[in-house]
Amino acid sequence: MTGPPPNARCGHLTFWRSWSCVVAFCLLAGHVLLVAISAFRLSPTLNEPSHLLSGMRCWRTGRVSTYLVNPPLARCVATLPLALFHWPMPLPGSVPLDAAPSRWVDGLPRVTRDQWVVAALPWARLACLPFTVLGALVCWRWASDLGGPRAGALALGLWTLSPAILGHAALITADVAAASFALLAGWRFHIWLVRPALGACVAAGTALGLALLAKFTCLLLLPCFLLVWSVRRLAAGRYPALAPVTGAGNPPAWQLLLLLFVSLLAVNAAYGFDGTGTPLGSLRLRSLALRTVTGRTPLDARASDRSCWSAASCIPSPLPSAFVQGIDEQLQDFQRFNWTFVAGRWHARGRWYYYLYALIVKAPLGHWLTFGLALLALVRVGSRVLLQWQMLLLEAPACSVFVAVSSQTSWNAHARYLLPAAGFFFVWMAVLLSMTWHRFRTLRVAIPIALAISLASVCYHYPNMLGYYNELAGGPTQGHRHLRGSNTDWGQDLYALRDWLGRHPHTLPVFVDLSCSLNLEALGIDYRPLLDPCRPAAGVAVGQQPGWYAISVNALTSPGGSGPDWTSFKPVAKIGGSIWIFHVPPPSMATPGASAGP
Repeated sequence: MTGPPPNARCGHLTFWRSWSCVVAFCLLAGHVLLVAISAFRLSPTLNEPSHLLSGMRCWRTGRVSTYLVNPPLARCVATLPLALFHWPMPLPGSVPLDAAPSRWVDGLPRVTRDQWVVAALPWARLACLPFTVLGALVCWRWASDLGGPRAGALALGLWTLSPAILGHAALITADVAAASFALLAGWRFHIWLVRPALGACVAAGTALGLALLAKFTCLLLLPCFLLVWSVRRLAAGRYPALAPVTGAGNPPAWQLLLLLFVSLLAVNAAYGFDGTGTPLGSLRLRSLALRTVTGRTPLDARASDRSCWSAASCIPSPLPSAFVQGIDEQLQDFQRFNWTFVAGRWHARGRWYYYLYALIVKAPLGHWLTFGLALLALVRVGSRVLLQWQMLLLEAPACSVFVAVSSQTSWNAHARYLLPAAGFFFVWMAVLLSMTWHRFRTLRVAIPIALAISLASVCYHYPNMLGYYNELAGGPTQGHRHLRGSNTDWGQDLYALRDWLGRHPHTLPVFVDLSCSLNLEALGIDYRPLLDPCRPAAGVAVGQQPGWYAISVNALTSPGGSGPDWTSFKPVAKIGGSIWIFHVPPPSMATPGASAGP
């Protein structure tokens, strides 16, 4: 599974290697520059203040039992520079440092806390730049190992030109960190399968442990790796056609156990072995799945009530209690039935096609063109290549993440849940295309065109990467017609709103209904809380004060039509595609059939 044919000339191969290095450097440098600029231009999103405060708590107290819904790796890396340089943080003297972050601001105005978050967040975001650089380099190296230098350049181009990667790499959330470390774990596992040495085994286990510390979604790597290891052993014996690269030998089972032990050791060490070995029945679990495992299915069952325990509940937990409780909280979130907006309609619960639809409207057209070319290449080389263990190691994690998140139909909200699968998918496409590069001359033109289309789209819509939608979906300004929540507005355009209000001082103070986790005063926005909802009647806004309104696209319509409907009004301006500005004139100035706007 290499790119150039065996009889390729050395000079020709050297040229392509040099060319791919130049392209990789340019793409990566541009990617880092765009992410760094976004780190200062994007306002704090809804989850970032919690990540920031929890990360500071980790460094000040040595405890990671805050904000359990995500493992601590990303937020600890983000706040490491703040801790090293002793960044001043407003803490009341009467509250102990081991208290929860929600108590850190007791007795302090909320604006004080929010101003600290606004000042510290850009530097914490810059500390997360190595995550996306790591993912890009692993994409390049893994694809180059399997398909040659062209495949490496293509995989890196798909990563660096992905709007989802560009948008979330500028945040301190765990999504891009999970995507990078999951890909690193897969690549190191591939190296160990090819050459099953002890050092490669330990390196793969460490990478897997880092992936588990990045996001709970990476737990899906465990069954995927076991599957690929089994196929690799089987292919080396009875089906050698499924293992074109035999490597140094078969990976032994004892090394696989060592790999899993090293990953488990890394997770426990990060949590300080806090709660490791605690019986599962002693943990305060709330999700139905884990309560069923421990046998304590009644909701009123207490951890101390041993009569409710099953045999499984007596098993000592091999993971820290905070890690298990974090998984429990994540599973509990998926048990809730929340309204879901997809394809222009509200639904009382999620839809199985939610994430597929999100890919259709949010992936750049250049990436879709590359995917189409990869399918044509698959037809040419034959579907049997999908069963080769090298390709299965790429396909299994990508498919398992997609199937796992799509199966949670009780609640759909965030397309970013698919990011841990992105790198595997990019490398898979690049390797498939490298197999037919010399058979189809059209690929030499079509692939650069696909990358150019993605590059043009990213440059045109930048910095609206979090709320990015491709051109067929109407672009970021039409994203509210397709999806809501973090897919469109996660509070990222509040700085842009502040600048717009500064250029239009006659609009102040403005009524707001925005997605924001901070007090707008800390952002320098003069505002008033929204009073009565807008309900048009006979062309006139009734029951609402005249003035200027800044409305999040998440609040344009409400589930079941129970709230205001702003879509029948004409906006004066659109801020980054996530905030609409409306003007309601005084009744004396209103005319029949008029709408909010010029």
